[in-house]
Amino acid sequence: MKHAIVTGANAGIGYATTKGLLQAGFKVSMFCRNRMKAEEALKELIKETGNDAIDIFIVDFSSLKSIEKTAAEFKEKYNALDVLVNNAGATFASFEKSEDDLEMTMAVNHFGYFATTFHLLPLLQSGSRIVNVSSKAHYGGQIDLNTINEEKGYFVFKQYEISKLANVLFTKYLARQLAEKNITVNCLHPGVVKTKIGNKAGNKLFGFVWSLFSAFGINPDKGAETSIYLASSDKLADITGMYFDKKVAYKGSELSRDEELQEKFWKWSESMSGLVYAF
Repeated sequence: MKHAIVTGANAGIGYATTKGLLQAGFKVSMFCRNRMKAEEALKELIKETGNDAIDIFIVDFSSLKSIEKTAAEFKEKYNALDVLVNNAGATFASFEKSEDDLEMTMAVNHFGYFATTFHLLPLLQSGSRIVNVSSKAHYGGQIDLNTINEEKGYFVFKQYEISKLANVLFTKYLARQLAEKNITVNCLHPGVVKTKIGNKAGNKLFGFVWSLFSAFGINPDKGAETSIYLASSDKLADITGMYFDKKVAYKGSELSRDEELQEKFWKWSESMSGLVYAF
C-alpha cells in the first residue's frame, strides 16, 4: 500500500484529495493544524471511503519549529513515504509576521512547503512524488527579494500571487535537483474552487471578490482531481518540473521558468529559513 501525506487535509481541496487517494487504495497521513477538525474529517473520510488506513499529525504551517517537530514524529513512526502533497495554504488581510520573522502569507504558502519537504525528503525514494498546489494566480506574481518580507506596499491578493509564484519556482528548482534520484516534483492549478480560504483573510473587499469568483467555481472534489492525478497516475512516472491545469502539463509563467530567479529565490529561502538542502 502506497503512503501519502496531504497537508491541510481536513477541509476543501485537501479533504477531497485525501478522499480520492484513500479511494485509490493509498494510506494517507493528514497533516492538519486543528485536531478537532482533523478528527471529525477522519471519521467522515473513513465512512465515505471504507478505507481506515489514515492517521493524523498536528502541525502549524506558519511555524518552522512546529513543522520540524511534526516531521520528526512522522519519521519516528514511518521510514518511507511515496507521495507528499503540499496543499495547505492561507491568506492574510493585513501585514503580519510569523514567529520566524517571515511574512505570514509566505510563511504558510511557501515556507510551509519548503520546510515540510526539507524534513521529509530523506523518506522519499526512487519513484516517489512531490505534488505542490499552486494557482493560476502565479502568472501575476512578481518577486522582489528586497521587499517580499516587508510591509510597504502589502496587499493580500498581490502577496497571494507572489506566494503562488513561489510554489512554481520551488517546484522547478527542486525537480532539477531530484531528477537523478527519480523523484518527481510537479505543481498545479486546482481551478477556481468553492473554498473559504479567501473569506478567512479578514479583508472585506478581498473576501467579497473571492466569494463572487468562487460562487461560479467548481466543487472541491473537482478541484482535487489534478492533485490526485499527479499523485497516483502511472502516466506521470517520468514527468517532472511541470505546471498542470486540468491534468494538462504546461511550462508555467515566463518568470517561473527563469532558472536564475529560481536559484536566487531558493538561496533566499534557505537563508530566511535556516534550512539548507543537501542534494
